[in-house]
Amino acid sequence: MMRHLDVGGCLAIQLGTQPASLDDLMPMTVPVDHLLQRARAIKTPSELIALRSAASVASAGQIAARSLSRVGMSEVEVLNAIRAVMEQEAGGRCALAGEFLGGVNHTAMLGTNPGPRRLLGGDPILCDLAPRVAGYWGDSCSSFTLGAPSEAWCSIYKSVHETLMLAISTLRSGLTVHAFDTSLRAHMRKMGLEYPHHSGHGIGTSVHEWPRLVQGEHGTIEEDMVLMVEPGAYVPGVGGVRCEHMLRVTATGVEVLTDFPLEQSS
Repeated sequence: MMRHLDVGGCLAIQLGTQPASLDDLMPMTVPVDHLLQRARAIKTPSELIALRSAASVASAGQIAARSLSRVGMSEVEVLNAIRAVMEQEAGGRCALAGEFLGGVNHTAMLGTNPGPRRLLGGDPILCDLAPRVAGYWGDSCSSFTLGAPSEAWCSIYKSVHETLMLAISTLRSGLTVHAFDTSLRAHMRKMGLEYPHHSGHGIGTSVHEWPRLVQGEHGTIEEDMVLMVEPGAYVPGVGGVRCEHMLRVTATGVEVLTDFPLEQSS
């Protein structure tokens, strides 16, 4: 095909998706991965409409999660019921990433998959829902308990929720990713907690897009980026908490695209 099309000169390529088997066939190339990542991070008006729709579907799932989570149901059963609500909201099938976990041990361990474990009274719940709607992803996470929460769980929930509220009040155009991530982690450390993952990420046609909200990323946050912010805490013997909203950066602050409750108990 290269010969048939008489391809020559200097080609812009994405190293992240360039098959190594084609390297010897290509003429001079220039990688443009980082330039494209930054261009895609600024959403167009039509993309913002699509992302608001995906956020609405994620929010419907989070609202349903509180009523659908019942003692005796398995994690998988609840997640399937939540998915049905989101697909009804979307008007069609949705690809879904995320997790629904119950209990002290499951919620305190990152990387645990939903399974047959049945919910018990007093269980902490961690519900992370990321539906793909018409080509664009939404994302969200809420944490709550089935019944009265323990005092220790309430303490970590308060710290995580306060950190998310700090993010919403301080995120703005012109801030560097590094500075924003640093401020959130410093706030958590004041309360004796840390989280072992990023503070968040961009979102669009991929569920994780640039920028990743991490230390050492000195890219600038700009208007019309849509960012997920997701502080968390995972304490063995107590349980896990993560709170996540979908935020559009505006000229003066942020617009919260997801709309669901973050109360401590269902």
